[in-house]
Amino acid sequence: MKKHLLIAAGLLTATIIQTQPATAVTKCVALNSTTTECSEPSSPSNGSEWRATCTTNGITTTIMGIGVCSATPPPSGYTVASIQYSTNPSENKECYCRMISPAVSQWVHYYNPNTSAEYCAEMCSTVCTNYLAYSSGYRGSFFKSMTD
Repeated sequence: MKKHLLIAAGLLTATIIQTQPATAVTKCVALNSTTTECSEPSSPSNGSEWRATCTTNGITTTIMGIGVCSATPPPSGYTVASIQYSTNPSENKECYCRMISPAVSQWVHYYNPNTSAEYCAEMCSTVCTNYLAYSSGYRGSFFKSMTD
């Protein structure tokens, strides 16, 4: 009898565990393309990484990202989901930026820096922070496609 009760309890437990509803987590980030203002960094970017401080309705958020040079042609809009690199460094001449914290954005295209491959990522990182500070349209490209 104990054996049957243990088996029944085990089956009931397994059924309860399997039928629990899934839950999702939402991260609230105070970033909005029309009300957010970002400042230029006080120190230049280091390699491909960049950082900016943005404020929305009195809430300050540190944004971190990367700037890279890619062989992906400029998109018809500002953003693309993925980018490609060429094994020939001279073909990686389009500047893309991506926010990686507090959320992840799509790749945002900026321009063709016309510089050597050696300095391209650093130049793109500097451009990323400058455009966050001065262009609401550019900020909107980051903020409209955030995931975590």
